[in-house]
Amino acid sequence: MNLLGSIRSFIKVVEAGSIAGGARTLGLSAAAVSQNIARLEAHLQVRLLARTTRSMALTPNGRAYYDKVRHVERDLSWRSWPSRPMTANPRAGCASPLLRPSRAMCWRPDAGIQPALSAAFN
Repeated sequence: MNLLGSIRSFIKVVEAGSIAGGARTLGLSAAAVSQNIARLEAHLQVRLLARTTRSMALTPNGRAYYDKVRHVERDLSWRSWPSRPMTANPRAGCASPLLRPSRAMCWRPDAGIQPALSAAFN
């Protein structure tokens, strides 16, 4: 199960007020979003949404959970990372293993690393 994807589905459904509205926001089918929420409820072992064919409402547990996770997507968004480059300043003897391309550069290619090598001991 993709826990973060399920949490994101839950957040969007609550914000949109319906599973169909949340699905449109996410660019997914309503069935996929409904399955994500069902998986999240099974994972948490608690009912988050009271659903019928015509309506949807947050349960008290769903409201409490939403209040705790509503900022997750924003907090984990790459756009929330600072856009300035990182600076690595290791001693010259330690530089080569530290300056290999990192996974972070693969995940976010616009993140730059500017090496500043120094022979001085700090």
